[in-house]
Amino acid sequence: MQIRRIGVVGAGTMGNGIAQVFAQSGYDVTLCDAVPAAIDKARSTIEKSLGKFVEKGKMSAEDRDGALGRLTAAPSSVIEIDDVFVPMTTSGRVILSSRERTSRLASAFSKIASMT
Repeated sequence: MQIRRIGVVGAGTMGNGIAQVFAQSGYDVTLCDAVPAAIDKARSTIEKSLGKFVEKGKMSAEDRDGALGRLTAAPSSVIEIDDVFVPMTTSGRVILSSRERTSRLASAFSKIASMT
């Protein structure tokens, strides 16, 4: 199976960084979070980060636009993805709960990775 779509659950610092790297690398990325404001903040952070790369000449504006075009944000809802990354850093109970919900988001052929 070829990986084309990545899901990142959690739009905090680690989650938005993971989403940015995958989008820059050419993958379609869906960034999920239960808190809509966290998704908005993550999108803004990624836009600023990519903008700095363009300003410093490390990335073309075309590449920035392409990465942003591959990035979508969604509340914790059902999404169709090939891989899921869960950058959870809180208590074990919250992580377990997140993994259970993540399992329902991912298809039977998905891989699920966690930063914990």
